[in-house]
Amino acid sequence: MANMETPEEAAESLGKLVIRLLWELAKLVLPIVAVAMLAPWAALALVATFALLTGLCARLGWRRVAAVLSWLLTAAVIGLSFSLFAWLSAWWAVPLCALLLLFGLALVASYEKRLGLAKAKPHIAEIASSSGSSAWGGGDLQTPEGETIRTFAWGEIAMGGPTYGSYLFPDGVLLEGLGASVRFSASGRYFAAPLPSRERWGLLILDRQQRRVYRNAEIGEFWEIDEFSDEAIGGRHSPLVGNQGYRMPLAELLAQSEGVDLVAVRDLWLEPGWSVELGGRDFPAPAAAHRLRGIPYLPETLRELEDPLQPLRYPALRLEIDGEPSDLLLAADELPLWRDDGQALVCRIGRAWPKTLWLWQAGQGWRELPEPWMAADAEPGLLWDEPSVLSQTELHLRGRLATAQLDHLGFGYQLQHYYGEVETVIGHDPEGRLLIGEQQGAGLTRVLPLEAKGVRGEGAVLGEAMTGGESPRFEWRRDSRDGRLGAYACRIGDWQLEGEWLLDHRVSDCGRYLALIAFAEAPAVPHRLCVADLQQRVLLEFAQRPLIAGLLDFRAGVLSLACIVGRLGRDERDTALHRYDQAAPAAEQAAGFVERDEHSRLYQRCLALRVAADGLQALPGWRLVERPQVANADGDFILPPPGGRDAAWLFGAQSEYRDGYPRERHPRGDGCLLTASGIGLADVGPALIWSADGRYLALTRHVPRMQAAESADTDLWYLLLLDMQARTLRQGEQHLGCMPHFLRFDAHGIEWRVLPTDWEHEDSAAEWQACRQPLEALLALPAVALQPSGELWLPAAELARAEQWQGLDRRHLLAWCNMR
Repeated sequence: MANMETPEEAAESLGKLVIRLLWELAKLVLPIVAVAMLAPWAALALVATFALLTGLCARLGWRRVAAVLSWLLTAAVIGLSFSLFAWLSAWWAVPLCALLLLFGLALVASYEKRLGLAKAKPHIAEIASSSGSSAWGGGDLQTPEGETIRTFAWGEIAMGGPTYGSYLFPDGVLLEGLGASVRFSASGRYFAAPLPSRERWGLLILDRQQRRVYRNAEIGEFWEIDEFSDEAIGGRHSPLVGNQGYRMPLAELLAQSEGVDLVAVRDLWLEPGWSVELGGRDFPAPAAAHRLRGIPYLPETLRELEDPLQPLRYPALRLEIDGEPSDLLLAADELPLWRDDGQALVCRIGRAWPKTLWLWQAGQGWRELPEPWMAADAEPGLLWDEPSVLSQTELHLRGRLATAQLDHLGFGYQLQHYYGEVETVIGHDPEGRLLIGEQQGAGLTRVLPLEAKGVRGEGAVLGEAMTGGESPRFEWRRDSRDGRLGAYACRIGDWQLEGEWLLDHRVSDCGRYLALIAFAEAPAVPHRLCVADLQQRVLLEFAQRPLIAGLLDFRAGVLSLACIVGRLGRDERDTALHRYDQAAPAAEQAAGFVERDEHSRLYQRCLALRVAADGLQALPGWRLVERPQVANADGDFILPPPGGRDAAWLFGAQSEYRDGYPRERHPRGDGCLLTASGIGLADVGPALIWSADGRYLALTRHVPRMQAAESADTDLWYLLLLDMQARTLRQGEQHLGCMPHFLRFDAHGIEWRVLPTDWEHEDSAAEWQACRQPLEALLALPAVALQPSGELWLPAAELARAEQWQGLDRRHLLAWCNMR
C-alpha cells in the first residue's frame, strides 16, 4: 500500500488533467468561434490566407509553424461552414453547409498529406521472431564496429519500473534519458532508443553519420525494440499490457520528428541547450586591498570523467588573486567571505558536495582548513553551511542539527534524521484533525580556530540566540569510554552551567529556555533532562529518569523528546496492545540494552513536558475531548458521556500506511477502546459517540478497500454499538458511508454525516451528507454478550489477548470510575 498513489496525488493529477483539458478545449473552440462570427467572404479570405501561409512555411522547412497554421486552417474551414449557415436563411442551408464542412476537411487532410504535415502512426504488426533487450535492463553495450558505449546515471520509472540512463558513444555523442531496449539499424547508421516517461513514452533516433538527433514525443508504442533496418523499425508496446507488436517506416518517423544537430562541447557532442557561456567574476575585497577574480573553467576533456556532464551542470570558476592563478575551483553560485580588513578570505572549494574550506591570507597564500567537525557515533548529525564571520583567529560557520522524528506518529521503532524542514504535528482541532507545522533541527554556529589541526573538540559550537542575544556555547571536554558520546561544558553569556552535557539541545521558540541532556557514562545511558531558564537563572530538572533517545521539538512552552521504553522482535507486528515485549532496564545499566540487535528493535515513545514555574510536568499521552471526533482524527483521546459517569479511551489508531507522515486527511483505524467501566474493544476507529443517557456507545470499524471481503471502490465503515448496561455488542452489516462523523445520539436514534470519498480534502466542507438511523433499528441488530476477564469485559475473540488487556495502565481512567 505504501507505493500506491495517495488521494492527494490523485487529486493533483486530476486537477492538472482538467486544466489541460480546458486549455485544449479553448484552443479548439476559440478559433472556430472567431471565424464563424465573420462574414462568409471574410471567412473564405482567411481560409485562403491560412492555406497559402501553411504551404509557404512547409516549403521553407518551418514545420512547427506550418503545423500550427495547418490547425488554424482546419478551424477556419469549420468556422466558414458556420458563417455560411448563419448567412443563409433557406432550408437547404443545412445540407449545403454540412457538405461544405466535409469537403473542406477532406481537402485540408489531402493538403496536409501533400505537404508532409500529416502524422503517421505505427501500425500493428506481428512480433519479430527474436525479441530485443528488455525495457527493465541496462548496462554498457557495443557499437556495430565493436567499440564500447558507456552507460551511467541509471534510474527507473516509479519503483521497479522500466529503466533509463545516459549513453556515451565512442565518438563523444552523449544522450540522456534513454531506455534500456536500444538497437542499431542494419547498416549501423541509425541508433534507436525509447524515451521512458511516467506519462507518455517517446522515441529517439540518432543519425550517427550526420550527428543529428530526432525526438518524437508522440510515438510511444516502442517500449522494446526488436528489429531496425534502414527502412523500418519494429518493436513491442508494454509487456505489462499485451506486448502488442508495431512497425513503422523510418522515413515517416524521421519526417514527423523534431530533428536537432548535436553541438560540440569540448570532446562531447550534446543536444543544444547546454550553456557553457560563463563570464568571469570579480570578488572585491574591503578597501580594495586585494583583487580576487574567478575565471570560467571547463576541463579540456570530459569523456573520461565519471559524470561527463558534471562540469556543465555545476559550472566553476578558477580562482586567481592579485593576478596569481591557483588550481582551486569555486562553484559559480558560491561567494567567498573576506575578512573586514581585506587581508584574508575563506571559501568553500568544489563543484558539488562535499566541499572543502580554503583560507587565503596576505603574505601566506592558500591553505586548506580541516573538516569543520568530527562527530561521535551516537551524536546527532550536523550539517554545516556557508561561512558567516572571519576574524584574525576564528572562522564562524552556520549550521544545523539534523531534524529528528520518530517513524510513527507519537511512537516508533527508529529515530529518523532529516537535513532540512519537515512537517510535524503541532496540535489538533476540536474534532481531532491534525494541525501541521514545520520542524527543523536546532540552528548552530561552528567556531573553528584558524590554526585547528583537525582533532576532535577544537573550538566551540554556539546554539541559537536566546533572549538578549546570548547564544549557548558548547565546548568539548571528553568522550565517553566507548567513544559514542561527547561530554560538553555549556555556558550562556556569563552563566556557566554546572555539569557535563550532550551536544543535542533545543532553544525554545520564545528564546527564554534551553533544553539540555546530561552526559552519562557507560554502562548508563542519558536519562537526566534539564531546562535552563535564562530569565530566572535556574536549572529545572525533570524528576523522572527516562532513557532519552533525543530531543524533538520545543515550542509553546512544551518540550518533546523521544524516550526508549522497550524492545520488540524485528519480525513481530506491533499492535495497539503490544508495542514491545521486553521492558527497558534502569537507565544506569541500560547501555547494553540500547545497542543494535539484529533480532529486535527499540520501541520509543514521544514524551511531552510542559515548562512550569516549579519544574517540568509530564503531559499525558492522550487528550480530553468534548465532542465526537472525525474519522481522520489522530492520536489517543478520552471522550466522556453526558454527565461524565464513564469515559471512552481510544488509543493506537493509525492510518493504513502506519508511518510517521501526518497524512492528516486519511482515515484512522485498527485502534483499541477501553472504557472506565471496563469494556474493551479492538479494531475500531476514532469516530464514536455516546448516547444522551450514557447507556450506549456507537463506534466505527474501518476496513481498507484492499482488505474488504468483497471488491469495493472505497474504504468501508461499519457501525458497532456497545450496550454499557447489558454489556453486549451489536454490529451493523451495511456500509455507513465514507468518513463517518457522528453528530448526535438521542432517544430517537443516531445521526451522522458522510463524504463521497474515503479521505477528506480541502473542499469536503461542502460535500457532507447527513444520515440517520432510528434507535429501534440499531437495537434490532443481533446482540453478542461480552465475556468477563478479571475486571474487564471483552469480546470472545479478545480473550486470547486478555493478558495484554489486563496489562494496560488504566490509572488515568480512575477519575471517571470514582464518579460511577
